[in-house]
Amino acid sequence: MNSKLICGISAILDPKRSIHALTVIRAIEIFKDLHNNSTLEFIFSEDYGSIEGGAKAAHYNIENNVDMVIGHFSSNAAIGAAEIYSHHNIPVLLPTATETTLTIKNSNIFRLCFNNKNIAHALAALIKEDENRYYEIKTDGSKYSNNLAEDILRMLGRNDTEVKSNDNTDQIIFIGAIDKSEKFLHNYFSEKRDGKIILTDDAACKQLHLPENVENGQITGIGFAPVEFINPLESCIQRYIQQYDQFPNIFFLETFAALEIAHQLATPNNLLHRLQRETFQTTLGHIKFIKGECSAAKLCLWTNENSTMKPRYILPINSRA
Repeated sequence: MNSKLICGISAILDPKRSIHALTVIRAIEIFKDLHNNSTLEFIFSEDYGSIEGGAKAAHYNIENNVDMVIGHFSSNAAIGAAEIYSHHNIPVLLPTATETTLTIKNSNIFRLCFNNKNIAHALAALIKEDENRYYEIKTDGSKYSNNLAEDILRMLGRNDTEVKSNDNTDQIIFIGAIDKSEKFLHNYFSEKRDGKIILTDDAACKQLHLPENVENGQITGIGFAPVEFINPLESCIQRYIQQYDQFPNIFFLETFAALEIAHQLATPNNLLHRLQRETFQTTLGHIKFIKGECSAAKLCLWTNENSTMKPRYILPINSRA
């Protein structure tokens, strides 16, 4: 009989396809170095960051008898996998997938980051501060980005008839993955426009490649707080800096926190019950899940400066839904 908790790790595992692939791998390696790994056994599966890939990875995890899952970093992959896990009562820890409905529809989903409604609430507050100027909403066409657009429209009290193509719009909210956000920015600023752009969730990060002709402050992001703002002295971060001579991104910390939770659960008994009721000590702080949402989740405001997105401050709790 296997005494270890079998933990499925599902993500885009090819570093050439995602900047987060190395983050996942390094988080697990450093976790093994710092913790007694006798409690966990890992099963890896590629989810391609897509709905179809998420579903395929979920079936693979179930076939391999996992006790719980960490991953599906893309909301699209998480959407494809969630219902499958729910039918089998397998708990899932989501480090970065922000799709709001995941925790609403599934009692086995536990999110370590903020959700789409939090982003929408913060965006509405930001636009109000900007004299309620009209922002056109554009997406990369994915189910996740379209769902977030709907959340934002509801928060702004607008309807989808107002979402229309307008090449002359000077204020745009763009919702999309990092690569799609980069492509949008380069196309937009190729005409040297002086408009204002707001990006969301993981596109607001230091790794985002910005066009050269963007003025400081033209791009705002509402997304994940950087490690430096959360817990820079944590041993796992210091080990990361020692090994790679740089700060990890927040996905490392949230992945590491998920691994810590799995480690504290230790055995596969009553996992759902315990995740719904217990408090866990992690690198993100004390975490308690309330209807699947993390009590320690944080949002951060980012702006561009000298061709780089830079974090400014943690958004106050009243700017989150």
